Parts: sequence; structure tokens; C-alpha cells
Amino acid sequence: ALPQTSVDRPCYLVDLRSATVPSGNTGDLELNGRDRVVMFNNAGESMTYANTHENGNTMADWPPLTTYTVGSVYELEVTGANAHPLHTHVNPFQITSMTEASYDDGYYQVGDWHDTLMILGLGGGSALTIRQQTDKFTGKMVVHCHILEHEDEGMMAYISVDGTEGTTYAEASALDSTCYSGVFSSEPTPTPSPGATPAPTPAPTPSPTPSSPTPSSPTPSPTPSPTPSPTPSPTPSPTPS
Repeated sequence: ALPQTSVDRPCYLVDLRSATVPSGNTGDLELNGRDRVVMFNNAGESMTYANTHENGNTMADWPPLTTYTVGSVYELEVTGANAHPLHTHVNPFQITSMTEASYDDGYYQVGDWHDTLMILGLGGGSALTIRQQTDKFTGKMVVHCHILEHEDEGMMAYISVDGTEGTTYAEASALDSTCYSGVFSSEPTPTPSPGATPAPTPAPTPSPTPSSPTPSSPTPSPTPSPTPSPTPSPTPSPTPS
């Protein structure tokens, strides 16, 4: 057997087995594989392309199976999960009752949380009971068979969640005083360690100011050498007669 441990849970995952389910917050959910339809209290229609677009409609016009209110607890008795994996968007669900306390050597047990569930050992016609919180989020909560071929053939629907966005289940902390509603369990927030003090940035050393050049005297032009006078040719002596 695997070792058992106990952990703090977020408040949206508190154990709902002892929760009080408000009047009117129960129903029957059927995964009907023969007709490829998800039904609530024996009502529902196969969500095929042809059906959703009938008479010029679109998927935006498709009605919900039922309407929930945000910040509450709901209970569903589910049939068909022995042959079709039940999958819900947005809100996970907790197994609160089955024919047996566990299946598949304890892999599936009463009290477990899931968002997708199929238990072959249930057998045809057997039901299991699930509960879920409608925590914080409003809008369309899709429910479908997670065999995608079946989903595409119409085995899909949605539940409309109304109310004020952000509303949480007020009784969660009464069911489990250790549950937490923040991102993490309540732990002291670690104080960040101060980093090393950076060394002061040294002031830049000023560059030496260059000395002004001493003006130099203009270099005198060289004195030209005097041009010598031409030497006169000698006078010839007179020739004797």
C-alpha cells in the first residue's frame, strides 16, 4: 500500500462529504452513449453541428442543461461513467458515494477528486454520486464524454453558472479550518536576503589639462648670398708692327 500523508488543501478542494447541499442543488446526470447525448434530469439533446445550427441558430444559441449559482455546492448522481469518461471543465468534482468503497485495487476511492472519471468496474446501470463547488468563475461549464469521437458526435453539453464573478463557497473554511484561499498554504513569507552592498563607484580621475603652447618666433628667412660680379676679360696686349 502507498504511504498516507496529510496536506493542507485549497478551499476549493475541501472535503464535501459532510457539506450541506442546499435544496434544489441536486440532479441526475446521464452519459447516454447510445444516443450520443449528455442528459440532466432526463432532458437533453445531442449537441451535433446539425442540431446546433438548425433554423439558422449557432452554438451561441444552444441552451444549458441547467443553471448553477457561483459560490455553492452541487450534487449529481451520475450514470454511464462505466463506459464513458465524464469530464467537466472549470470545476473539479469529488466522489462522495459509489456501490463499492473503492475500485481497481483502491485506485478509485470515495473521497477522491477528479475532473475526468471512468470506472469500468461500476458496471452498466450503476451510479456514483459526485459533489462540486462552483468556485469564483461564472459562465459556461462544459460537460462531455472524453472519448473525443463521442464528443464530436454530440455527447457534449454545458451548465450555466450565474452570479457574481469571484464569489467563493462561504462554508469551505467551516468544513476544513486548515484550507487556504490564497495561492499558497499559510506560511511565513520569507524575507528576501539583502544583497551585497555595492562598492561605491570611484569618481573619474580628471585628465590633466594640456599646457598652452608657447608661441614660437617666426623662423627668419635665410639671407641670400650676394651674387658675385662677373670677372672682366683681360685686355689683350698690342701686337708689334
